[in-house]
Parts: sequence; C-alpha cells; structure tokens
Amino acid sequence: MKRVEWVDGAKGLAIFAVVVLHVLRGVSNAGFGEIPAQDVVDGFCGTFSLPVFFFISGWFAVASLAKYGGPGLLLNKMRTLYYPYIIWQTIQIGIMLLVGSSQTNASVTPWNLLLTPIVPLFQFWFFMTLLACFFFFVLMKTTLKGDGNLLIIAALMMPVVFGWALQWQPIEGLINYFIYFALGIFVGGKPTTRFATGPWPWVIGIIGTIGVWASVVGDFGYGSRLVVIGACIGIAATVSIARLLARSSATRWVEVIGVYSLEIYVMHVIFAAGTRIALGKILGIDNPWIHLIAGVTVGTIAPIFVGMLARRYRLPLFQWPSGKKRVNNPMMKSGTSVAGA
Repeated sequence: MKRVEWVDGAKGLAIFAVVVLHVLRGVSNAGFGEIPAQDVVDGFCGTFSLPVFFFISGWFAVASLAKYGGPGLLLNKMRTLYYPYIIWQTIQIGIMLLVGSSQTNASVTPWNLLLTPIVPLFQFWFFMTLLACFFFFVLMKTTLKGDGNLLIIAALMMPVVFGWALQWQPIEGLINYFIYFALGIFVGGKPTTRFATGPWPWVIGIIGTIGVWASVVGDFGYGSRLVVIGACIGIAATVSIARLLARSSATRWVEVIGVYSLEIYVMHVIFAAGTRIALGKILGIDNPWIHLIAGVTVGTIAPIFVGMLARRYRLPLFQWPSGKKRVNNPMMKSGTSVAGA
C-alpha cells in the first residue's frame, strides 16, 4: 500500500509530548518543584498528544478492516494492543512493588497486579481504550453498516448511550476518545493532498500551534469539557508539521521516535522514574530543569534502544510471539498506510 509520509513524524511529535507531560508531572509530584508556566506546558501537551494516535488509528481503520475482516482485525488488535498492555502493565506494577511506595509517586498492591487483565492503570489506559474503539468500530461497520458520518454521530452520542458504564475505564475512554478515531475515519476518506503541498502545512502548523496554546489559556484545552476543540486543532497542526518535517532528511530523527512510539509509551515512565530517583535520591539533585531534561532524554532514548534489541533478536516484549514477520502495530508502523494492521 502507498506510503503515508507524515504518519511516523506525527507519532514522533505526539509521543515526545507524552513523555514531556509525564516527566513534568513526575518531577512535580516528587516534590522537586515546577518549571515556569508548567500548567500551560502540561495543558498544551495533554490537549493534542494522545488524540493524534486515535486519529491516526481511525485514518487507517477502514483499510485494516478491508484487509483482515472483522474477526481478523480484532484478533490483530488483541496481539498488537492487548498483549503489550498485559506485559508492560505487569512489569511496571511489579517494579513498583519491588521498589516500594517510598520511592515512587504512586502506590500499588498485588491486587492491582491480579486485576491487570481488566483494569488498566497509569498510562496503560490508552491500550484498552484504543482496543474498545476498534471493537466499537467493527460493530458499527459490520453490524450497523456505519459510514464515517454515522460514526461521528455515534461518537457524539456516546455519553448518552454508555453513561451508565462510566465507572469502567475502557468505556469512559471510549466515550472521550472515539470522536478522534471517528474523525480519522472521516478525514482519511477525503482528499487532503491540497493541504499537504505549498504553504498550507506552514499555515495550518503555525495557526494550529497557536490555537492549541490559546485553547489552554482560554480554558478549552486539556481538562476542559470543550477539549475536543483544542484537540482537533492540535491534530491538524501535528499532521501539518509532520508533513513539513517529511520534506527534510535533517528531521528524520522525529520519524525514528515515531517508529518506536510503542516502546517509548510502555517504558518511558519506568526509565524516567528511575532517572528521577537516581538524580534525587542518590545524587541529591533537586533542580526541576535538570530532572526534566534528563527524564525526557532517558525516557525517549532508552526505550528506543530496547526496542532495537527486541526487533533484532525477535524478543516478544512488545508483540505476540510469532514465527512470521513482525505484525505491524498502530503505534509503531513505519511509513505504511495501515496503522494497526
């Protein structure tokens, strides 16, 4: 299938924002202080980062369904989403239990470990929510024959339809994030090349970035009931900036980060927390800027190296073990047109 050049760049930008967001919160919660305008930076990163991944998954969902069929697509999602979720939530909780609550910003119990198959914790809610989006998408497309417009309507109606089940996180996440998945389906089926050339990526990227900042300052960004406005602006800006980055070989490192976005997502908290503990507890460094820079650097680069080793030696750390060629993952595809296929 035809390569979509902006996908890896968009994922790289989005996952980097996720790492910055979580490192900032970790440093602050550990008592090392805050950087200037931390609330604005927090809101800026939180507004667009994960909606971008739901949008990209929706963009390629129809093609994935055509390739695998309903049951095949859902089985693929269990292998590429549920499997790494189980593996890495178990590892993270296990590490936290071994280290003890005195060294971490959150406490867990063995009960949390036992409930891992159905109760996501920390950043791992993303996997169960995206899995729920795919299940709902397949239901709509195969049973109700829903098109992109109907999926948008369904996304807007979800708070009414599923409000009774809000206490289970995957349903809560489905209500809050399926709109971006549906938007990806809708936009992915439209001709967008007009906005990919000439000055349009510059215009949309600049205006969109300012728009996300304005949404945070204007209280319709992350944490607001109107966050969908800021998130959609952020998605448009991220895609446009990724298209600009794809024009230059000097920015390929952003695409590399995007290729390893799955590995970064599941491991960045572990590496960033370890860095924070080493700097604060062992070296006695309490400067929030040093913690931020070190945490983001290690939290981004270390997972990439682990991911490279896993791919080289076919270690089943991020994907269901198989003798076949690695199955593509919605958070780690490299330049193909079926995210999550």
